Amino acid sequence: MLDITSTFQRYLEMLKSIPHHPDYITASQLLEKLEKKGFTTNIRTVQRDLLMLKELFEISPGDEVKSKRWHYKPNALPFIAPSLDDHAALSFIFVQKFLISMMPPDSIKTLDPWFRAASKRLSSRRGNTAKWQEKVHILTTGLPRLSPAINPVVQSTVYQAVLNEWPLRIKYRARGANEHKEHLISPLGLVVKGGIIYLVATHNGKGDALQFALHRTQDAEPDKQADYIKPLKKWINLHSYAEEKFGFPMGEPETLTLKIHLTGHAVISVTDCPVSKKQSVVKSDEGSLLTAEVPNTLELRQWIRSLGLDATIIEPISLRREFKQDLELLSKRYN
Repeated sequence: MLDITSTFQRYLEMLKSIPHHPDYITASQLLEKLEKKGFTTNIRTVQRDLLMLKELFEISPGDEVKSKRWHYKPNALPFIAPSLDDHAALSFIFVQKFLISMMPPDSIKTLDPWFRAASKRLSSRRGNTAKWQEKVHILTTGLPRLSPAINPVVQSTVYQAVLNEWPLRIKYRARGANEHKEHLISPLGLVVKGGIIYLVATHNGKGDALQFALHRTQDAEPDKQADYIKPLKKWINLHSYAEEKFGFPMGEPETLTLKIHLTGHAVISVTDCPVSKKQSVVKSDEGSLLTAEVPNTLELRQWIRSLGLDATIIEPISLRREFKQDLELLSKRYN
């Protein structure tokens, strides 16, 4: 009985140690792992075990004749002990639905067997957890729009460069430009906003952190001979950069004390979802006065315009004057 138990445990440990394609492990490496786990065996036994397990599980020695490199086949479902439960399967399904655009292509390939295993698990279940994915739906704010097409080769190259911190030579067409220009850049990270994926990178020639929309990138090639340059501003990290730059700042001052009279649905909107941690809403018979510290950005202006007749700017006077001029121009256009 002891021999049977020990043999089964060795098989189980071997199956857990074999990676998915394109990674691999040799029989010698497996032997080393087994010995570290306390198993007493030899290379011939490991080789014999692998040949036996190949007949029962989706593992392959690869194309190498002399030095066999063992791995699970590309389309093999993952070997999991204990098996994938409903909660773990649901997590994989939601990752596949909502986080794919933020993951490197190689990571997606690695997770693909897990996605399929999760889908297979939940499709055969009727419990409440399995049905949860049918009970959640996420909507975007504003008018739904289709995401622009991205060259998959460019996307894969850029993601690999971000992951490995490789300098890149790209051909990029700036917004409003007719031609692509070549740039040498050092990728810092990716920002996803409004269905558009942006590469934030240091421009090697200028030292500034800039934004490059992937759908306007025609070509991307790693340049491992070039220096990887960090931005001149020491404060830069991707999260703070995204918070500051992707609201599209409108210059000085960086923040405004906004006072705006609201009526109708606009009052409910800012009460349910405050525009700032520093805001107050004072109700009156004619509506409500919102006072809030807000960033001086293009997005602020777009939000106020979206409120239409339910919003009237009181202060700052400069912003009120700006909207007045815009309304006069619009009035002329529609007349």
